[in-house]
Amino acid sequence: MAIICVVMGHSVEAISLHHLFFFSFHMPIFFIISGFLFAHSNSITLRFGEIAYKRFRNLLLPYLVTVLIGFFIYWSINFYGVVTTYYSGNRNLIFSIIQGIDNSHQFILKDCQQLLLSICYGASKEVVLFHLVFNSLGVFWFLPSLFSAIIIFYFFLKLFDKYSIAIQSIIIIILTFVGYMIGKYIFLPWSIDISLVSQIFMFSGYLMRKHMIFEKKTPIGLFIIAAGIWLLDLYMGSIDMAGRIYNNLAVSTIGAIAASYLLMKLSYFLSNSISFFYKPIPYIGRQSLVILCFHTFDLMACPPMIKHFILECLHNNHWITLTGFRLCYSLLIAKAIKLLPLLKSVYYPRTSKIIEEH
Repeated sequence: MAIICVVMGHSVEAISLHHLFFFSFHMPIFFIISGFLFAHSNSITLRFGEIAYKRFRNLLLPYLVTVLIGFFIYWSINFYGVVTTYYSGNRNLIFSIIQGIDNSHQFILKDCQQLLLSICYGASKEVVLFHLVFNSLGVFWFLPSLFSAIIIFYFFLKLFDKYSIAIQSIIIIILTFVGYMIGKYIFLPWSIDISLVSQIFMFSGYLMRKHMIFEKKTPIGLFIIAAGIWLLDLYMGSIDMAGRIYNNLAVSTIGAIAASYLLMKLSYFLSNSISFFYKPIPYIGRQSLVILCFHTFDLMACPPMIKHFILECLHNNHWITLTGFRLCYSLLIAKAIKLLPLLKSVYYPRTSKIIEEH
């Protein structure tokens, strides 16, 4: 359900009410789920090398591979465009193609240098630092940022796991505030400033699992309070983590936690009561990484007619149509990846490992 909300959030017009709604929780919930699963798997018992390798394989390797795939598609389209342009404007076909290739090589070399800088920085927005330009990598910023957030959270638990929740909460609030203040002045590499802000989300998810909150009966008053806080958050402008837009930091973070709690509670309820109708949703959830990585490829890799359709949907706010389209082709890409052992080992490392063991 969370990844569906991400696709919806990227399929609505940026200034719409729908955009505000989805952005209020669609990134924070993934940090909350990561903290939840951190407690579920008891990852604190792992050595640093083990958790770093595991997260590198699950997050950074897909990040690198997807960015390279995107660059290859982008280069191929531009290379084809250069050759086609020269062919249509010159009678000498051989000379035109050679000249087109030479220009493309210069273009590729420059773009490779820019790509390397951008991959190393992993910026969610364009950053200019020391006369160097680091291009935005779009949605891919989330993967290295989540990797950094997990590593920070690992060391936090190693150092403070035996302390009281009150002391842990104070430290988490300090880390969150430090990240917030840094983000006001500079966007750190791998969005580490966002990783610091996300510690409050990871800690919330960690406590949810540790105290088995979803297995317990929830008072109706808690739902009302959570919904009220979320509505207040929406009224005050919500949160945009990639853009470092937090409006009221306290309300934005608590509102995101409240919204995520309600969605997770709904998911837990549906998974235990309406299994027939709910069955497709976990299937989509298992493809979350592929969907995250590829659902915005349509603006770069599609033919002009389809690209025009996408832009029209965005402009006219036909977000349901665009969401369905993006989910469908992302799931087709997921199917294709599973047929290619090398890519499957990148995007589905757990499944690949199970197959290897058997």
